[in-house]
Amino acid sequence: MAKEDWPTTLIRTLADELLDAMDGRTITAEHEARWLNLLGFCLRPGYGAPVDDWRIKRIWQLHFQGLAFPRQAQNRTEWWIFWRRVAGGLKAGHQMEIYNGVRSYLVSGAKQKRRNNPMFPSKLSAGEELEIWLALASLEWLPVQAKVELGRTLLAQLGKGTPKSQQLWALSRLGARIPVYG
Repeated sequence: MAKEDWPTTLIRTLADELLDAMDGRTITAEHEARWLNLLGFCLRPGYGAPVDDWRIKRIWQLHFQGLAFPRQAQNRTEWWIFWRRVAGGLKAGHQMEIYNGVRSYLVSGAKQKRRNNPMFPSKLSAGEELEIWLALASLEWLPVQAKVELGRTLLAQLGKGTPKSQQLWALSRLGARIPVYG
């Protein structure tokens, strides 16, 4: 059976086991990358199953802990994929916290030097930056002003070359009036 066909009860049970093994993600960078990937898959979309609110509370502590291996590009990429996958279960305040944490690194006029934060090295890979945009676009409870700011920044980037389909998807989600979830 393909993992896309796994029943919700199975993937949430796996998620609970992964949450109980949260400390194991710090063994190696590879452990952390796989843990984030599988946990994000098992928790997607972050709501709809019994006790998902409790699971979201448990993973929210991860936001403040950050990555155990932030200098690894694969881990940073998996971090953003993880938050994109669970975004539907995050409260508006959580989504705003994620946005505020990344805003100064992406938004024109608010950019800060990245050298002091290993989550944002001086040069992000194209794939990594794309995953950040996809994660931000999944934060549907952001205030309109934040979405407009992100949309303008993304539009400015799109004007510099051929847009990727993921960038267009992110732009369309930022401009959506009705959330996909909630």
